[in-house]
Amino acid sequence: MEIKITDTFASDFKIVKDQGLKNKIKDIIDSVKSVDAVSELSILKTIQGNKNAYRISVGFYTLVLLKDDKNKMILMRLLHRDTIFKALMK
Repeated sequence: MEIKITDTFASDFKIVKDQGLKNKIKDIIDSVKSVDAVSELSILKTIQGNKNAYRISVGFYTLVLLKDDKNKMILMRLLHRDTIFKALMK
């Protein structure tokens, strides 16, 4: 599956200081790239209210992805679990 990284996600990723967490996120991105369909990823959870929005919990952080019509996953945000839903509501 093709991946697109937004500028917002890139800046969120740069803020993370824990190298172990960054490595886990890179592994998750690689696993998303290696599948052909969303249903093949058991770690994805649908975000209520949008059938094309997904989240993945990574430690205390949540990774938000959107699936577009061309079977491409767009990495939208990477925020601490306390702030992610406040950011999504904006």
